[in-house]
Amino acid sequence: MPFPVINPGDVIRIEDRDAPPVKIKIHVCICMGDQLFMRINSKPIWLPCHMILRKNNQYLDHDSYVELNQLVRHSHRELKEAEVVGRMSSSETKNLIAAAERAETLTTEHKARIKLRLTY
Repeated sequence: MPFPVINPGDVIRIEDRDAPPVKIKIHVCICMGDQLFMRINSKPIWLPCHMILRKNNQYLDHDSYVELNQLVRHSHRELKEAEVVGRMSSSETKNLIAAAERAETLTTEHKARIKLRLTY
């Protein structure tokens, strides 16, 4: 089965093997070529994080938080099973880019990649 078409800014539902316990979570795509994503959580578990509101993001079940401490890489197998559930608006991605730039936990390279890929 080939990958679904996933573009930067798309939000996917995917099995997350790095989130104990393994479960289905949602992530925003940063770079499909390098399989890099940012995890979205229902609670501010991993700090720093960036809050996104349900009222502005129809793919959310409730207000949620984008992790700003790392980019997550998914395997080919996981991505084959992924489902695109929505897309971040350009205003939402601008806010996420600004939050990422302030995050001391992300590398300079990751900040630059987030800004490059999510600017649309």
